[in-house]
Amino acid sequence: MKYFFCVLFLAFPLRLLAVELVTIYGKVVSESGEELIGANVSLVDGTSGTATDSNGDFRFEMLNVKSQELFLIKASYIGYQSSIDTLRDMKTDKKDYQINFVLSADVMRLESVVVTGVGIEQETKKLGVSIETVRKEQVEDSPEVSLVSALRGNVSGLEVRKTSGDAGTNAFFRIRGTGTISGGHEPLVIVDGSPISTRTLDSGGRETSERGHPESSSRMADINMDDIESIDVLKGAAASAIYGSRASNGVILITTKSGTTGKTKITYKVNYGISGMNKIYPLQKHFGQGDGGDFVGGGSYSWGKVLNVKGSKWFDSSRAEDDVYDHVENITEIGNNYEQTVSAMGGSDKTTFYFSMSENYERAHWQTFAEYKNTVSTVFGHQPTRQIPSDFLRRTFRLKGTHFLTEKITLTGSMSYAKVEGNQVIRAHSTDGLAKGLLSTPPDFNLRPYLEPTTQYHRSSTDPYPETRDGDHRWNNPYWVLYELSQTQAVERAYGNMKFHYNISPWLKLNYVLGTDFSLDQRNDIMPTG
Repeated sequence: MKYFFCVLFLAFPLRLLAVELVTIYGKVVSESGEELIGANVSLVDGTSGTATDSNGDFRFEMLNVKSQELFLIKASYIGYQSSIDTLRDMKTDKKDYQINFVLSADVMRLESVVVTGVGIEQETKKLGVSIETVRKEQVEDSPEVSLVSALRGNVSGLEVRKTSGDAGTNAFFRIRGTGTISGGHEPLVIVDGSPISTRTLDSGGRETSERGHPESSSRMADINMDDIESIDVLKGAAASAIYGSRASNGVILITTKSGTTGKTKITYKVNYGISGMNKIYPLQKHFGQGDGGDFVGGGSYSWGKVLNVKGSKWFDSSRAEDDVYDHVENITEIGNNYEQTVSAMGGSDKTTFYFSMSENYERAHWQTFAEYKNTVSTVFGHQPTRQIPSDFLRRTFRLKGTHFLTEKITLTGSMSYAKVEGNQVIRAHSTDGLAKGLLSTPPDFNLRPYLEPTTQYHRSSTDPYPETRDGDHRWNNPYWVLYELSQTQAVERAYGNMKFHYNISPWLKLNYVLGTDFSLDQRNDIMPTG
């Protein structure tokens, strides 16, 4: 009996001597010599591995089982073909081994990894559906506030139309045309494996605002584009085989940035831009207010007297030139926008994190009240309902982390918070809309000032001298729409998920995803008497 225990005691140390830790290090670059940041380097059929740092370097430790003849080390990166190198002759006492990888561009993107409906990573070539990938630089460098607008022109078959040029307003989008006449047409949007809401609700609702309503922002505008790592677009009804009936119009897959091992990396980004109308509506300037060639005060038509203006066939330089006004050009100015983002990423071999916060502001090209005051002699101390007709402010926070509980169990969590404040304009061709008065007012009627100097009541071309506060207007003065009407929106939204991943065996994996998408949307619609 003693002899038996003695044999076990002697044999066990011999087993330990056959296994030791060795260090694998090197660099991952592209064919052009560009350092690939965040490339995955790992042992094939093993658990050891890491990601490259900001210089493209990697270093990790692995067990050297001296009874094994060779080891396979694999390097992979999104948009590049994977590369595998072999380590041999590891039966020596050498502790460090260097391997450098040069990755070739994956032109066909067959090795690109897509995060499918339940958060499982799958190679593109194994999905069997048409997929188009958008590089993150294409959306990060876009001046647009909404992700949908930033995708315009970057995906074939994706139709994107902005419904308005106002700040933060919605954009219509669909893939490969309309597939139904009764249901929705927008594709399903997936962020890190969980569906999110993309709905757009008009301020006041169509049933309660018969005279018009402003354009509102889509919930797609809540996403900070600097947080995006990759975007994949799945086209056609075949996508519904993976995501269900909601994906019958296609799927937009969004994968957000994750942390990497190594030193913490902090990034600050700031952009500033200007905007304006690139096309002014051409308005006729040849006939004044009235009908049948005669002037009719307060009339709705512009078939009054023939105006003596340059450019008309009947212009007579010997006669006094009539005053005409370009209403569209006069009401527009230069808008501006800015964005700033701060992000931090880093981590250890077991835990990685990514954190970001951003602020994005956009002011539309409509004339502000301060700019309007410079065009009139006085405003008699009047304080409008709003100083800026249309602007949009978004603040976002995002936190994402991954922790390897064991060699087989991984826990990943991500949460985003967005606070949006919008100020919109009723643009519809309706009584209270901007377009009706802007395009219908006769060219010889000056819309400024929009308040009658003696009574301070709202004046328009259909009631230039109002005697009561209600007035007798067939449409509103556009300046009244900009400064006295108010349609605001305040949204607070939180969305994200928790993922539990368990590698039971090389051929069996367990995934559990718990997601949420909660938002609070508050609207304020002010239409004063007049």
